[in-house]
Amino acid sequence: MPKRPESTGDYAVGTFTYTVYNDREELLEPGSKRSIPVRVYYPVLKESVKDLSKSKYMTREMAKGLSKSMGFPINYDKEDAAGNNVSNCYQDAPKIEGKKFPLVLFSHGFMSFRESNSFLCIELASHGYVVMAVGHSYEGGCTELDDGTKLYFKKELKKKLYQPYFKGMKETMRLIKSKETDERELAQKFDEVQKNYSAFLVNRVDEWEKDSIAAVKRILIWRRDLS
Repeated sequence: MPKRPESTGDYAVGTFTYTVYNDREELLEPGSKRSIPVRVYYPVLKESVKDLSKSKYMTREMAKGLSKSMGFPINYDKEDAAGNNVSNCYQDAPKIEGKKFPLVLFSHGFMSFRESNSFLCIELASHGYVVMAVGHSYEGGCTELDDGTKLYFKKELKKKLYQPYFKGMKETMRLIKSKETDERELAQKFDEVQKNYSAFLVNRVDEWEKDSIAAVKRILIWRRDLS
């Protein structure tokens, strides 16, 4: 957990979380409903956070989940004691009343986690954007819901990353190491590899889009109810 870079914008950054519960059928856990955790980063006035503490970057449960899914150990206590477990944002910092900002959505993708690119989300927020980082249940190292539920990565999904696994991985690595300079042609080759070997992940993009739509709808409902 390296120290997070300082943001460069004119604003400090606040953050809060919410969860959209029971949005639709959970395809990765038959018989259950899909829940979507969201972390929001938003611009705040720098003078409003002078007496506030910075938010934690990672929970102990997240460190445990990432250690299991990624296969590398994270010494949570050591990193936390060293001061490396902080983000340059402030939990529930006072919002700027009467001012609107453009919205950006961030999706962590497969085997990552909601706060994985928090430094980028915070940087954007410091320049006047509201950034919604959407979590994807069972597909991240650990998905943390606001009621305390922890949903860890489903290991069996790794087998679906490429099908067949070794041939798909070999083709992907070959393209990553490619020295071709035609970006359009190289992109087309990557698309072809995804089509041939990564049908599962390609289809998951549709589910991630639904997660993002559900997250935005919840924000819009709250805004309507408060107006």
